[in-house]
Parts: sequence; structure tokens; C-alpha cells
Amino acid sequence: MKLPRLGILFLIIAAVLSAAACNSSHYTIQTDSKFRKKTETVTRSIQVSREMDNIILELKGKLNRGKMTWKLTDPAEAVRWEEEVDGAFNKLKTFKAVDGEWNLLIEFYAAAGKYSMQWTAQ
Repeated sequence: MKLPRLGILFLIIAAVLSAAACNSSHYTIQTDSKFRKKTETVTRSIQVSREMDNIILELKGKLNRGKMTWKLTDPAEAVRWEEEVDGAFNKLKTFKAVDGEWNLLIEFYAAAGKYSMQWTAQ
């Protein structure tokens, strides 16, 4: 009789852990791009909910010519990070999450090269 009780207890624990994993708030956007003589503006957005604690933004790549700028704004439109690069870059920043839509504006000026962006809200 003890074996079935242990089996039932194991199933209950597994169900609770599975439910907790499903309820965790985690959202990721991944973008990779190669380009030549690109002059344009791109906007990426991420929706942050109250359950999330942090926003992690990683930008890395290499420009062979031209320049690239980015500006991260929070839901109140306050600039949280702004930078310009014209060569190799590998940047990682963490921000305290604020509920609402965050926007990343990326501008390319006669740029050639590649970049990768990973944006995670958790």
C-alpha cells in the first residue's frame, strides 16, 4: 500500500512543479542580420508584464563601414540606453522591468556588416 501512496505523492509534486514552470513569465526576441550599405531605421518592441523583474538586452556584431545607433525607451518614453557604434561591439545591459511596452530604435547610416540582438524580459 505504501508504494501507491508514494506514487500519488510523486504525481502531485510533479503536477505542482509543472504548473509553476508554465506560469513563469519569460519572453525573448532574437534577431540576426547581415547587411550592405544599409540606411534605415528599425524599431523593435517588447511587452513587459507586472510579473517580470528584469529586461536584458544584448547587442553584438561588427560594422565594416558606416555607423549604427540605438536608443532604448521604457513605457514612459524615458531613454534608458543610447549608444553609437562604428566597429565591433558586444554590449549587454540589464534593466529593472517596468510594466508596458519598451521600444528599441536602431538606426543604420550607410552601414555594412552584421549584428545580433537578443532581448529578454523575465
